[in-house]
Amino acid sequence: RELVISGGGIKTFSYTNLYICESFIINGPTVDNSIHNNRITLAGSFTLLAGSFKSGTGSNATLVFGGTALQALTGSFTGDSKLNNINLDNAAGLTLAGDVTMAGLLTLSSGRITTGVGNFTMEVAATATPAAVPATARSSMISSRVSQLEYPAHYGHNTRPAALSRP
Repeated sequence: RELVISGGGIKTFSYTNLYICESFIINGPTVDNSIHNNRITLAGSFTLLAGSFKSGTGSNATLVFGGTALQALTGSFTGDSKLNNINLDNAAGLTLAGDVTMAGLLTLSSGRITTGVGNFTMEVAATATPAAVPATARSSMISSRVSQLEYPAHYGHNTRPAALSRP
């Protein structure tokens, strides 16, 4: 149910995708998903206390936040711990408690990403897409501080590109 990985060294996930029913906590080692690029679905929160998380770079290397209660991504997910793909599929939303950098695809299926004191940064090659939702739906969004984002903005039935940046 809850997955806690502690100690030292490098811990590598096996060949299968993971579903974590509760929290995922890393406290010490490097957790390496870059070899098999697994999809990790979380029903709870993800906390990086110490160590690092190598999310992988493949198209399947995705963190899916698919819970039913508010979820949190806590820790510094930058540098070696930056994230590849994120899929938010939780109407209750996701709170970022720390700096987060992502390099791949951000999919907003349902819910709101809210940043706390940290920054959410999408690298230049990163992309974002809403799921197939009606243009009148405002259930998928990013709220608060955004370092850099290029995202299609929906106005009625038209889609126009929007760019946000922080000086």
